[in-house]
Amino acid sequence: MTILVTASASPASAGEYDDTIQVDPSARWAGPSAYLFSLHKAGSSLLNGMVEMLCEANGAAFIPVPNLLRRAGHNPNRDVVMDDSAFAATGVVYGGFRLLPDYKLPGLEEAPKILLLRDPRDILTSLYFSVASSHVAPGEGALKQAFERNREYVKAAPINRIVKERAPNLKTQIERYLEKLPRRGLAVYHYEDVVLNKAAWIADLADVLGLDADEETARAILDRFDIVPDSEAPDSHVRRVLPGDHRDKLGPKTIDMLDALFTGIYDPLLSARREIPS
Repeated sequence: MTILVTASASPASAGEYDDTIQVDPSARWAGPSAYLFSLHKAGSSLLNGMVEMLCEANGAAFIPVPNLLRRAGHNPNRDVVMDDSAFAATGVVYGGFRLLPDYKLPGLEEAPKILLLRDPRDILTSLYFSVASSHVAPGEGALKQAFERNREYVKAAPINRIVKERAPNLKTQIERYLEKLPRRGLAVYHYEDVVLNKAAWIADLADVLGLDADEETARAILDRFDIVPDSEAPDSHVRRVLPGDHRDKLGPKTIDMLDALFTGIYDPLLSARREIPS
């Protein structure tokens, strides 16, 4: 039984926690457990959804840690304790991470790790439309209230202002990955390389994770996730898909600002970048 323990602050002594979340991996797969990481609006839902289906087909457990915490009303990125008993060395893919959290992730150094990245300019453009229109409010209570306040603020503001305001926070999230995510066993994908080449991506994900992606499994995943709208759908989670959307949505001065902030930011991860055959 895997136990995720959440706390409102560092406990004064062992066992002084607000809540516990228990999950049973029920895994038949004996391969090494792995972690999935990405950024908000970098294709993270696509990555997690496809890998979850791969896990189901192979008898592996898929545990979306931040989702479980959010559903229980907790901040998924802090105020959490995961001790070594919360990590199964085999049989589990721990997913749902859209930033590297503040708390320790057991087994992270040795585990296979996948990181999906995207052009930061497109991330920020997509984030604007997601917050303004399509993203579902998370859970209840304080998290939901904060989300709704943020939505009203974003809807009332021009996209260029919101993008400029949010860019430094995105840069901080990327830099945290660069500084803290162990390189051993790390496979890096870029949204632009894979979003229109999902069949090859599925095969490569399976290879990295040690899973099997037979023809039936791959076809089922493609049937569910290989979605490219004929035209832009502003209120849909799958709004546009195609890379380069920022060029149609942002002003020249905003793009220049983002270029200055982000050009070359992913270069330290080039050695871990997976080449996907077209």
